[in-house]
Amino acid sequence: MRHLRYEEVQLIAALAGLVNRDEPRLVLNLEPTDAAWLAYSTAPGAWLANASVTPLAGYTAENVVGAFGAFFNGVVVYDPNVACTSCLANTAAGADDLLPVAYRPDDPGSLYARLVSGGPQLPVKLNLVGLIDGSKTGSVKRDCYDWGVTNFINTNKTDPTHLGYFVDYWWAQHDFTEGGGGWTKATIPNLDYVVAKRGFFFDLGVWDDEAPVDEPDQPLGADLAALRHVLRASYDASGGAILTIHGFTPWAYKCSWLMRVAAVCFIAVLWGRVRLM
Repeated sequence: MRHLRYEEVQLIAALAGLVNRDEPRLVLNLEPTDAAWLAYSTAPGAWLANASVTPLAGYTAENVVGAFGAFFNGVVVYDPNVACTSCLANTAAGADDLLPVAYRPDDPGSLYARLVSGGPQLPVKLNLVGLIDGSKTGSVKRDCYDWGVTNFINTNKTDPTHLGYFVDYWWAQHDFTEGGGGWTKATIPNLDYVVAKRGFFFDLGVWDDEAPVDEPDQPLGADLAALRHVLRASYDASGGAILTIHGFTPWAYKCSWLMRVAAVCFIAVLWGRVRLM
């Protein structure tokens, strides 16, 4: 059920980003720390001291979607066989007020079956299935983010000063038994802020001499080339403003042991690479 957990948390977090864009309306209650922060925020004298809190009858995708239907226009369907399209779906969520849903029509328990082909039958506003195959550059991931730059950043549908570095659907397709932790460690619930800011999402490596584990057959440097493309396009679209990258490299899932040791130096390495553009 790992894939379903990813999908549900991704959708609810994206919806929270849309719902809370201009004022607080939906609090994620996925683990004990969420309840602790809610208590802290609503304590006397705190930010939300005078807020009225109404728990949902059940914390399911159906209930949350049903309670906040006025805040989204439909769904963006991404391709589970092309994991990077889940990041494109997150970007589309913020840019076009859509909910990200994985295309898994054969599973009656999937969000696609429960929300799109069945249930409320939410309209599909953007379909990413079959869109990316790696035929343009030899790398599925580079083709994926090149398409995203063309259709989101270059069309001014995103805020180029906000970027989200969050693990893509590849995480949902692998069982991490050592060091990987659960979905909370994957930081998936935190994508709501970037959605609210209409940011651009990516999951790319920074090395040009080592193939990433999620696309070992790509031409060397394809991930870095895609990352540079995203950063350059964002910088140009912003008029040269400072860019904020939210999230973090998924070191616990996609990096070698040496890269895990070096993860603490990631930000310095990333900006060092950017200056070489």
